[in-house]
Amino acid sequence: MKLKFLYLSTDYNEIISGSITFSGPKGEVSLKLTPDHCQSILVICADALVTQAKEAAADLTAAVHEAASGKVLEDKSADGLFQ
Repeated sequence: MKLKFLYLSTDYNEIISGSITFSGPKGEVSLKLTPDHCQSILVICADALVTQAKEAAADLTAAVHEAASGKVLEDKSADGLFQ
């Protein structure tokens, strides 16, 4: 079965709810998600976002270090106190 649809929402009291639908050759199955189920899905998504952000930051940092390697920083400050 393949994921067809995932829906999460909050109501005016900020209570989260949702549903998920899977489809396959023999039909579809839809399930209502409890607030705990929804929270678990959001935690997984948040963890993945943090991981991706850390990887992107590491890649950018490596690129900056690579670009700056072998170059000497020049003091262009007005008072000559560049450190």
